[in-house]
Amino acid sequence: MRTGAIIAATLLMACQGKAPDPERDDVPTKGDILIVADQDLERIIEAERFVFESIYAEATVRVRYLPETELRQAMRSDSVRVVFSTTLPGAEEVEFFRSRNLYPDDVPVLTDAIAVIRAAGAMDEAISVADIRAALTGEGAMKVLVEDARGGIVRTVIDSVLGGQADGLRNMAVVPGLDSLI
Repeated sequence: MRTGAIIAATLLMACQGKAPDPERDDVPTKGDILIVADQDLERIIEAERFVFESIYAEATVRVRYLPETELRQAMRSDSVRVVFSTTLPGAEEVEFFRSRNLYPDDVPVLTDAIAVIRAAGAMDEAISVADIRAALTGEGAMKVLVEDARGGIVRTVIDSVLGGQADGLRNMAVVPGLDSLI
């Protein structure tokens, strides 16, 4: 009988926990979360966020859209739990996470692409990766324009087209916004 009373008392004391903290104790369908996303993904993320919050009225998703370089810095802060990026963490970032005993999961949710727009009246012919590489390195006649030098496109072309050689990028100019490209 005495053992039963001790177990009952222990169980009752275990139920005296703190009230849930919506900033920390949330679940996928209820609560509040801050995520960080590459600014190049804003249109896609906003559409998904709208649908998610329409279905789960008790869930709030706050999104900070950042250029790729600032996104990488935010990944290292303790306040960010979810990151939407167009690239995987580099070796230095993986080492940083491991030094803190963190092992983040990489979950592909969309695929990144780079659009190539040619001037009106330009000959309609295929553009090869070699042509794009030549344009980026200044060996070709094409001009390369991007919306934001700190965005994910620059890192993608360096990693995917230039084989990681950032010093090979010699022919890229920044324009004030996406609308000025079209």
